[in-house]
Amino acid sequence: MKTKLFLVTIFFFLAVSAFAINVDTVKIFSATMQKEISAIVVTPENYSKDKRFPVVYLLHGYSGNHTQWASEAWGTKFLADVHNVILVMPDGGYSSWYFDSPIDSNFR
Repeated sequence: MKTKLFLVTIFFFLAVSAFAINVDTVKIFSATMQKEISAIVVTPENYSKDKRFPVVYLLHGYSGNHTQWASEAWGTKFLADVHNVILVMPDGGYSSWYFDSPIDSNFR
């Protein structure tokens, strides 16, 4: 039993190390809200500015932030390599619900 667990653990670490992802935290200025928004951007190993990639936006829930997917959902970052996509995890604010209010400028 211990040998099997050891082999599974070794296989797991070898499989994980085969992925080469790039993770950046960026700040994007929102002219509408007049503030910077943080986001984590994950690109696959073969990322090139000359090539087009699908983009998947991962939105956090109420009271979360832009780090929630990357820190709490194990393996999220590896999906960029597995599926050859760019992952973007923006900070939507503590309680914005990603709502674009025409009245309250705090919710845009």
